[in-house]
Amino acid sequence: MIKQTRFRAPHHQSGAVLVVAMIFLIIMTLLAVSGMGTTSLEERMASNAQETTKAFQAAETGLSQALANTGSYDLTGTFSVGVTGVADTCDDPNSPYCIETDYGTDYLGTSPPLLVFNAPELLNSISCYETANFNLRSTGHTTSGVSVEVNGGAWQLKKIPGKC
Repeated sequence: MIKQTRFRAPHHQSGAVLVVAMIFLIIMTLLAVSGMGTTSLEERMASNAQETTKAFQAAETGLSQALANTGSYDLTGTFSVGVTGVADTCDDPNSPYCIETDYGTDYLGTSPPLLVFNAPELLNSISCYETANFNLRSTGHTTSGVSVEVNGGAWQLKKIPGKC
């Protein structure tokens, strides 16, 4: 005689595995959503830092242009140059990489010169000279609307008219 065994399903199963699996699934979903939000925030922060750096570099370029421009040392007042593109970044007007700068100088007045030890010929006649002082300012702009302003100082040694 062959004995048949029957498997009986326990009547006391309550679906605990299903509940635990659903809890784990919810926790994993919350972690994934949180991770995506953090990544998105970090991407925006990196983009803002990059735009600020580009604007700062544009402002530094404008400051260098102001130092090189002989018109910047005008003793009559304020000198300024309007917004200009930096290098070839603005050849295409729709370019998202267009970086612009504007710069200018303000004449601040004169003051006695600093001692010039590396020019002995000037030491005997130092009272014949004065320094013209200038504030150089430059603002860099990016297409995303970020602006950075940089200031620098410069002076120019000039002979006092009618003295010496």
